[in-house]
Amino acid sequence: MTKGSWIWGVVFVAVAAVIGCGGGGGSSASGSGGSSAGSNGGGTGVAVGPMLVSVNPSGQIVDPLNLEPGNQVTFEVVTINSATLAVTKISGVSFNTTDTSGVAGILNPSTGAYTAGNVSSTQSFTMTGTANGTNYSESYAVNPIQALVTGTVKDTNGNAVPFANVVFYNSSGSQVGSSVAGLDGAFTASVPTSAVRFGFVASSIPIMQNAAKIPSMGYYQEFDYGSGTYDFNSNCGAPLPALTNGQVTAMPNNPTIIAAFTISGAAVTPPPPAGCTP
Repeated sequence: MTKGSWIWGVVFVAVAAVIGCGGGGGSSASGSGGSSAGSNGGGTGVAVGPMLVSVNPSGQIVDPLNLEPGNQVTFEVVTINSATLAVTKISGVSFNTTDTSGVAGILNPSTGAYTAGNVSSTQSFTMTGTANGTNYSESYAVNPIQALVTGTVKDTNGNAVPFANVVFYNSSGSQVGSSVAGLDGAFTASVPTSAVRFGFVASSIPIMQNAAKIPSMGYYQEFDYGSGTYDFNSNCGAPLPALTNGQVTAMPNNPTIIAAFTISGAAVTPPPPAGCTP
């Protein structure tokens, strides 16, 4: 039996409802990986998963589609508590990749440790972890050396927004890259230097359609960045600093999603249409 690559969508849905009720960044989960009621770290929630994730050397879950030569990650099968975001690793997992010849990197099949190799163009594969007779899969990609953009997605209450999908556009409005934020809202994107603006995939964030129907959770489809307010599409993306291949560019400001409720649960007045400037 194989569980598909669903971490970002499924966890996001489950984590949102529980966090939203507790004044957090907003998301609740169930899906092909299943969920079970329980408690973790003192907060009651659901154990979302199991699922395959990639973890950087600092122990943070990262988007495996943004690897570059030399990057090291460890693939793990885990569950995530929807209330506390505590991660529980499942032991006794074996790993394999569709990159059977190791063209794009080296995998330790016993530990899940992976080192990305040198590539001249983006190479995409599927990683699978087998735990207790069940396969859990996740797509990953190794990119050539490009510009790296880092940042942290938060909301207007100061909370991280887990699993927000940040998308990058060139001057023509065409998407040239994307990166899904981790549990702490942090992301790293490998993008070409032609990327000049960024926005979000609306479906990755619990959009506020009707505050009366969805109390205490959700976000408006706009975000603040620097002195501007923007919507989630390429026609109104926020500007990026100039990018250089082989260098890390940290966003000078945190993209801030406009929350529909305050921490105390009071409804926030809908923001005016995005000004799309500067």
